[in-house]
Amino acid sequence: MATHAEKMKESFNQDVANSFIAGNDKQTGLSEYLGIKLLEFSPGKVIAELPVDKKLLTPFGNMHGGVLSAFTDHV
Repeated sequence: MATHAEKMKESFNQDVANSFIAGNDKQTGLSEYLGIKLLEFSPGKVIAELPVDKKLLTPFGNMHGGVLSAFTDHV
């Protein structure tokens, strides 16, 4: 019996993944505001970047939890 991870790998479509990466320049809303970029998308792995900007930090210098949540949700 196939595991959940194996089933997900079988249903992975690289063309769809590539279209998400190609769409980096067409983002709108919060992902555009935050500057989120998808760099790599493969079965079981996503690499994305979020530029650190002073306006996204708490008064203590940490990344704001809402920003991290939005990044995680988008990716």
